[in-house]
Amino acid sequence: MEIESGRDQKNQEILINQHWEIVRLKSQGKSGTEVAQIVSCSPSQANAIYKKYLETHDVIGRPLKATPEVQKPIIEEVKTDPSLNVGQIIEESKADISETVLKANKYKCMIALRKWAIDEQLRKKRLAWVKEYIKTF
Repeated sequence: MEIESGRDQKNQEILINQHWEIVRLKSQGKSGTEVAQIVSCSPSQANAIYKKYLETHDVIGRPLKATPEVQKPIIEEVKTDPSLNVGQIIEESKADISETVLKANKYKCMIALRKWAIDEQLRKKRLAWVKEYIKTF
């Protein structure tokens, strides 16, 4: 029994240049199965990409709701206060954005870990303890 090597075609990401190759091949009259074998994707993906091209005349996904002019102040706001969540950003900026806008600008959408509060007195005790033991090394 042999194990097939290679990538699983299910949920495989297809690059933009492959999208255009699919459009070119489908425009030449090739079937979805033929195109899928050439481009290494599933026939349903090839057909869906070509259908989207016929509807929008572009292979890129849906256009973003937030234009670059709207995105810039939002990204600046996230830079100044990275603790904001997407809901707070939408509420403050009055712009309908999604996590993809933040991810496209190399921000991760994740929940920060909760940290315990250290009061001033405990902070001073810990600092004194560290200074005492750092001298021994």
